[in-house]
Amino acid sequence: MATYTQTKETLDAIAHKAGSLERQTENILDQVTRIEADLTKLQTDYSAFIAELNVDAAANAGDPVWDNAKLEKDKIVTEFLALKARVATIKLAITDL
Repeated sequence: MATYTQTKETLDAIAHKAGSLERQTENILDQVTRIEADLTKLQTDYSAFIAELNVDAAANAGDPVWDNAKLEKDKIVTEFLALKARVATIKLAITDL
């Protein structure tokens, strides 16, 4: 049977470790929030370029160079949107803790 002192030391150790993990989780949430803001800024910064590329590609449909640029843009946008959704899901999961 453990003594009161041993029991108290173990409880204190558990509380300390749990507190440390909680701080780590808060740091992760802060980091994910910054990533989410950076992704939003990236989307804002390049939205006009993407729109212009779509117009140029449509105006030059059938030109292999423009078709390739549009395909590359489509791939990047798809991957970007998937990343943005993944970050939002991670943030939601952390926030719901």
